[in-house]
Amino acid sequence: MKKNNVVKLVDFINAQKIPSTSDVEELDAFPLSKEKIILRRMFAFLCDFVCILTLKNMLYFSYAMFVANFLLPLTSAQKSTMIKMGNGWEVAIFTVVFFSYFLYCNFSLGGRSLGSHLMKLNVIDEKYPFDSEQEVWQPSFMQALKRTLAYMACYMSFGTFFFLSLLHEEKKGIPDFFSATRVVSDEWLKGFQACKRVDQEQVRININSLEKAA
Repeated sequence: MKKNNVVKLVDFINAQKIPSTSDVEELDAFPLSKEKIILRRMFAFLCDFVCILTLKNMLYFSYAMFVANFLLPLTSAQKSTMIKMGNGWEVAIFTVVFFSYFLYCNFSLGGRSLGSHLMKLNVIDEKYPFDSEQEVWQPSFMQALKRTLAYMACYMSFGTFFFLSLLHEEKKGIPDFFSATRVVSDEWLKGFQACKRVDQEQVRININSLEKAA
């Protein structure tokens, strides 16, 4: 092979180099630190909280109907005693519904709860924006579980922990840090996915060009 036909791989790639999505912080179009979604996150959680209260009340109503209509051997006084729950039971039922709701949404629905759908938000894997080869952006089961447990901690703090996200530059909260996830808008995610596809396509073009040049 003649010397002038020898292709130096490093020189060729450097000549064809384009901005990579593996270095997202350098892409002005997708600055994670400038995602202004804190108000949308607050409204989303408020929607989720209302949904959880509704589910809890529906569960209690179903239980009351079951006791009233199917436990026929019991007297009215006994049924009334069973239906009337103390504060401990109320908190326990709410906690179970709270945990189940967020675990289901974080894993089965890919991190999108009812509030997230309404506010057009997504929970993504922390590594997704920084790994050019990672195609799955949804959180794993362990990430969903950790995120739900962090929500439980925030709930048990009477909401105090939720406001700590206001102190962080990127407005990341305890659930985000603990589960290695982050919340982004629909607009950001769709735009970033399109950029990532272009980036991957450019890499394939470069490889094909290299094969032809060789």
